[in-house]
Amino acid sequence: MYNNQQSGGISSNLVFGLIIVAVMAIIFIGILIMPSNSGKSGSKIQVGDSVLLSELDDGATRKYIVTLNRVSPRAGKRLEAKAIKAIANGDGKADLAILAMEAMDDELPAYLSSLKKADVKHFDAMLQLSERGLGQLRRSNSKWCKAGHYERFENLSPAAAEELVKGAFTYPSAGFAWGAELNTIFLEAVEDAKSNPKSYGKLQSSDERALQALAMKLMTHPSVKNLSKIKARNRQEAKRIMGNMDICGLAMTGIDAVQGLPKQTRGRLWATGLKEIDGNNLERQLRKLSAF
Repeated sequence: MYNNQQSGGISSNLVFGLIIVAVMAIIFIGILIMPSNSGKSGSKIQVGDSVLLSELDDGATRKYIVTLNRVSPRAGKRLEAKAIKAIANGDGKADLAILAMEAMDDELPAYLSSLKKADVKHFDAMLQLSERGLGQLRRSNSKWCKAGHYERFENLSPAAAEELVKGAFTYPSAGFAWGAELNTIFLEAVEDAKSNPKSYGKLQSSDERALQALAMKLMTHPSVKNLSKIKARNRQEAKRIMGNMDICGLAMTGIDAVQGLPKQTRGRLWATGLKEIDGNNLERQLRKLSAF
C-alpha cells in the first residue's frame, strides 16, 4: 500500500494499523455505556402501525427503526415480522430490542460496500457521538475510564465476555440508546452513499505523514507517557500505573487528533479502513500492532 520507511522510529504500517484499530475501538467505547438523552428526541417521526415500535417507543430506537425501513425496506419488513412472532410468543422488550439490533446483520456485506463511498461527514458524526459520551464518562469519573476495570475480561471465556458486554446494551439502557443512534448514523451513511457517492482514493504519502504526526501527538498523552515508566518499576507498581490509565482521556485525544486531519485525509482513512474490514484484514492489522 505504501512503503515501510520509518519516521521518528514509528513504522508506517504500525501507524496505519493503529489508526484503524483505534478508531474502531473509540467508536465501541464511546457507545458502550454512555449517559444519553437520546430517548427525548425523535418523537415526531411517523411510524404507522408498527407493532415493534408500540413496544420500543423511545426516541433513539424509533429513529433507528424508521431509518432502517427507509434505507432497507426488506430488512424492516423482516424485523417487523419477527417482532410480531416474538410478541405472540410472550417475549419482552429486551428480546425485541435484540431483534432490532440484529436487523442489519444480513445486509452488512452490501452496507460495507456502500459505506466505502460515503461522505466523510458520517465518519465525523460517529466520532463526535463517541467524544460526547466519553467526555460525560470522564467528568463522572466512571470506572469505565480506568484501564484496570477491563482486567475482569482477562480470565473470562469468550462466551462470558460476550455476555458481559451485552449487559451494557440491554434495553432501555443508555448503552442501547447510543447503539441505536450509531446504527442510525450508519444507515444514513449508506443511504447518502447510494445517492451521492464519494471517491476519496487510496492513502497517499501526505496522509502517511499526517498519521505519523497524529501518532506522535498520542505519544505525548500523559497515559501513554506513563507506559515508558513501567519497565523501571516493580510488578505491583507497573500494574498500578496500567490500572489507572485514563482510557477516556486517551480516546478523546485520539478523536481530536483524527478530527484535526485534513478532510481528504479523513476521507481516505475512512474508505481504506472500511476496505480492510470488508476484506477481513482487521486481524492482520492487529498482528502488526502486537509485533511492534
